[in-house]
Amino acid sequence: MLNLKSAMIMLFSLVSFFAFSADNTSDISLHGTLIEPPPCYINGGEAIAVRFGDHVGINKVDGLNYKQTIDYGVVCDDDFADPSWVLGLTVKGTSTSFDEAAVQMQIDGSTQQDLGAKILLGGKDFPLNKRVEINQGSLPVMESVPVKAPGATLPDGYFHATATLMADYE
Repeated sequence: MLNLKSAMIMLFSLVSFFAFSADNTSDISLHGTLIEPPPCYINGGEAIAVRFGDHVGINKVDGLNYKQTIDYGVVCDDDFADPSWVLGLTVKGTSTSFDEAAVQMQIDGSTQQDLGAKILLGGKDFPLNKRVEINQGSLPVMESVPVKAPGATLPDGYFHATATLMADYE
């Protein structure tokens, strides 16, 4: 059983603890402002057309012949840009089964899936659906070149595909 002296010491210790704790506390105020990255516009919202021509030889598609520069521009509203944000490009589309950087091309009148349009950024493969960081002040050269599956024999016919070029901050 506690005696009076022990009870007084415990009560004094408890009061001292709360008094000591109350003097050594401070509230923390946390606040900030969330902002959305500024929008970016490619070619002023106009479509980009890449024309390989009307005389692409079915036996000359080799990933080198018929290479075309993709003329594009990127403008972002930098009024509220955060310097830590990094601009990036992504090509959204369906890749071929034989090259992740090639957009699957359709050949009219054929179900064959052996033709693609490889996308290059700065001379290197630009895999579809993967974001690549770029410097807005010095846009890398973007190119496309027809490619075919290894060992494929292509039919003749008009070919086409669609992909989407996106620019965004991260």
